[in-house]
Amino acid sequence: MSETSDRLLHNLLYVDAIVIYSSVNQPLVRQLEQLQTQFNISYQVAQSDLNQLRNTILRQLVGLPSATPDTPLVEQLNQHQSSSDQRPWLLIFKGMPPSVFMLEILACMRVFNSRFKVVLELANKDAFNALSLLEKIACPCTLIGPTAENLTPIADKDIPPAGNHKSRWLLLFILAISVLLTVGILYWLYQSNDSVEDKKSSPVSDQQVIKKTQSEPEAPQDPITQSSREMTAAEYFAEKKQQPQLQNDEQVFDTVKESLEQTEQTEQTEQTEQTEQTEQTEQTEQTEQTEQNKSNVSDVDVKIATQPQTSEAEEDKLEPADLANKTDFDNDWFLKQSKDRYVIQVSLHKKTDYLQAYINKHQLTGIVKIYHGQQGYGITTGVYSSWQQAQSELQKLPEHLKAAGAFAKSVASIQNTIREKRKDN
Repeated sequence: MSETSDRLLHNLLYVDAIVIYSSVNQPLVRQLEQLQTQFNISYQVAQSDLNQLRNTILRQLVGLPSATPDTPLVEQLNQHQSSSDQRPWLLIFKGMPPSVFMLEILACMRVFNSRFKVVLELANKDAFNALSLLEKIACPCTLIGPTAENLTPIADKDIPPAGNHKSRWLLLFILAISVLLTVGILYWLYQSNDSVEDKKSSPVSDQQVIKKTQSEPEAPQDPITQSSREMTAAEYFAEKKQQPQLQNDEQVFDTVKESLEQTEQTEQTEQTEQTEQTEQTEQTEQTEQTEQNKSNVSDVDVKIATQPQTSEAEEDKLEPADLANKTDFDNDWFLKQSKDRYVIQVSLHKKTDYLQAYINKHQLTGIVKIYHGQQGYGITTGVYSSWQQAQSELQKLPEHLKAAGAFAKSVASIQNTIREKRKDN
């Protein structure tokens, strides 16, 4: 599901207000199949015939073939509501309904409270007008999507006359030619200045450079021969005797340098081996930690299987699948359940690495199951016979789980996503 779909579902489940939906890129007609698992839906296109509207809504919500003419919607819903289907009613209007019928909708919301939900699918401009109208009558409402609040009309004087298109294109062409000429002139001036500065910075003529290149380089002179012109014969021979000693010192220095380099290479090799040993140790510890997590999963499964259940949930005592051996987890268990049941989904993960860590961190108890569907791996808790019972248990969860997005989900929707995942495989 997209972020817009998640926001819509959250507002319908937890906010008692009219939802104004203006996201034109994701029309509601594409999301009806997902919403039907949570709500009993009536999708209407706004029209002026009130009796026709009532007939269609009552037929879709409570299965009534025809409505009583000129009788408010709230009275007929109260008389013919079904006790078997406890899903909330969701009334979706594409467009703004008539103002008289809007008053009947508000009456239904006051009488049925959280069981009667309303969504108005409007364009940006109509969404802004609807918000203003609902605020004036102090009706709670929420917005999903943009509005046309910041749009301003274009003045007539700003619209160019139809006959001036050619002259406008001619002006644009002349402007483009002028810009190109200006850029070319500036580039030429820039290149000219660079050439002048280069000539100033190199005063040596080309002929001097050629002569210097053609001249032969002077042979290097022996420092001893060069200095012997200024020393006596005794000093010359004494310096000659010192030359072997200097050569020996250079050899000793080279030997010491080589030994130091070898020592550095040995230290680097030892450090590399030590790093590899450390990495192998860390990998071994991670493997042991993974095996320990797997054993913890088995312990959690045993606790869940041995927990006492009520007679109504005796068939739900199947153990969840082993995380280390299977990839489908509890898919077979979900497929064996009744479609009318509900669970509480507390989390959805893309990978299996953090499933057991999540269960341990939040101390999930009771009937904890994991299913593998198209969107990832879902962690659920509990099994309930109706949506109201699941919603009631949802309110008892810790605040951090409810804030993380836990919600009541039908077993039928989980079975659908499991079957679709298996078809893809």
